[in-house]
Amino acid sequence: RPWYRAPTVMTDADPNLAHLHAIARAIRTPWQPHPALSVNQATLRVVKLEGHSPDFHTHDIDECYVVLDGEALIELEGAGSTHLAKGDAYVVRAGTSHRPLALPHASILLIT
Repeated sequence: RPWYRAPTVMTDADPNLAHLHAIARAIRTPWQPHPALSVNQATLRVVKLEGHSPDFHTHDIDECYVVLDGEALIELEGAGSTHLAKGDAYVVRAGTSHRPLALPHASILLIT
């Protein structure tokens, strides 16, 4: 078949390319971010959420959640929650007490 070409195997991985859905599919342990890329001072990680994180917590930097698959809630302590569907993004500002919650599973691109 002239249009068919066998897939090639890359010997050197491109450090500027990340297959986010493939990274998410390979994750076996929820709540442990897996590095994907870095851009300027930002780090992009993929994390699989199941249920909710155990406690409200804060960070000293902003944290951006981008939903790759599934649905999630970001609960802000004393301030309600925000529902996120596939393709949605939400920034939790530094110092904000929060906890993410998956409905019931979600794959997230976490940008810090």
